[in-house]
Amino acid sequence: MNNGNILKNMGVWLTWEDHRRSKELSKNYGIEYKYIKTFEIFQRFRATKYPVLITKTLFFIMLKKPNFIVVQNPSVVLTFIVCLAKKILKFYLVVDRHSNFKIEKKNSKELKYRMFHYLSSQTIKEADLTVVTNKCLKDLIESMGGRGFVLEDKIPSLTVMSKNSPSALDDVVCICSFSDDEPIEEVAVAASYLRGVCDILVTGDYNKNKQIRRIKRLSHNFILTGYLAEQDYINLLSKSKIIMALTTQEYTLTCGSYEAVALEKPLIVSNTETQKNFFDKGVIFTELSPDAISMSINYVLSNYTLVQERMRLMKISMKSQWEMKSNNLIRLINDGLK
Repeated sequence: MNNGNILKNMGVWLTWEDHRRSKELSKNYGIEYKYIKTFEIFQRFRATKYPVLITKTLFFIMLKKPNFIVVQNPSVVLTFIVCLAKKILKFYLVVDRHSNFKIEKKNSKELKYRMFHYLSSQTIKEADLTVVTNKCLKDLIESMGGRGFVLEDKIPSLTVMSKNSPSALDDVVCICSFSDDEPIEEVAVAASYLRGVCDILVTGDYNKNKQIRRIKRLSHNFILTGYLAEQDYINLLSKSKIIMALTTQEYTLTCGSYEAVALEKPLIVSNTETQKNFFDKGVIFTELSPDAISMSINYVLSNYTLVQERMRLMKISMKSQWEMKSNNLIRLINDGLK
């Protein structure tokens, strides 16, 4: 892809979370990737965490004086702060919004959600361009007075450092962050239906889930890996037979799905309209009941060669479509910089 037109401009990609999408996209466009972190001692306390992050962010922008900034949202606080800086320093602002909208909390009376939606609406209006992962979110952006553009995640380049070693059972890896939208208990029950067929390994920091001690007792082949270093995580995905990335939320495409595509692994995702409109050949869509999840796994294991070949073909198609959209995004940014 020709990214030279962006390289001649001094831009920076700002984030408060070290996210694979941001790393892949900033690398693709040749934009400096700046992950701004607070000090470890302040990490758990918002009262000290946010002032430190805000101060470091504003200092960096004033020192760098970029022509344009791409900011990752989440965090909506980071995005709001950069929008305020834009009013003074007059740079071109692109917000890479993913699917961080909390639509299900739109009418919540809780203060934190009211604040979130206020900051969200202000940043949508102030940004020159907001990049999202599907058309429904683009339509939402534009209905709120913003300018939207659809660019799904870039299929990542994953380097596998270990050889696949045979295991007694087929491994299914369920990629998880233990957020409220992930059906962990249903996956654990599905594992109990598949004893002697496969192990289901669940990644991520399971300490976030208060019910996890009860859930992990449901089946011995429901295995919690805990948080893994990136290379160990990639090696685990490579060793797996099937990858699952499940969510109860609409308008969401998970990073784990793209990792499965990158490794050409059969993928099981939630049966949402967003997923069905985006994926086609190599993906199995499942309802989120234990019965449905276990049936989907059994189907893939029984038709493995066919599903894997469809995934290989889908990867080729996705890469081609992504390059076209990405080039269109470059043109939009360069038009805004003129």
